[in-house]
Amino acid sequence: MASQTSMNERLIAAAAYGLTMLVAVPLLSVAIAWLFYYLLRGHSVFVQNHLKQNVNLITSYHVYVFVFLLLFLIVPNMGGVLEWLTEKVPLIGITLTLGGISSIFFIIIATLLIMAVLMVLIIFTLFGQWIRVPLIIKFVK
Repeated sequence: MASQTSMNERLIAAAAYGLTMLVAVPLLSVAIAWLFYYLLRGHSVFVQNHLKQNVNLITSYHVYVFVFLLLFLIVPNMGGVLEWLTEKVPLIGITLTLGGISSIFFIIIATLLIMAVLMVLIIFTLFGQWIRVPLIIKFVK
């Protein structure tokens, strides 16, 4: 299928991945991905497929990070709510605290992973490959 796509189509799809990767403001990258999708979705089937993957990937990533951020903020503070239980079983308080602290490391790992996935997607797109990214929520079908 690589021979059926023009270099222009490949560059448009790769630019969508690259621009969302380079934007450091979290929700701005989601807005850019959606904007690219709405402006260029009728360009070609190849570009539309990659724009859908980009929107779904970036939006899913932000949903996952939001959940981890909530865990980071809520879980360590649950010790106060469950004070009666943490006094009887101190291991529960330690587990809640470590669970909340470790969420920040999951956010860092998720950020590094999304950058690596976007780089691989850019390479595959430039080679004209059709890609389906696993473990994403399909916001655009």
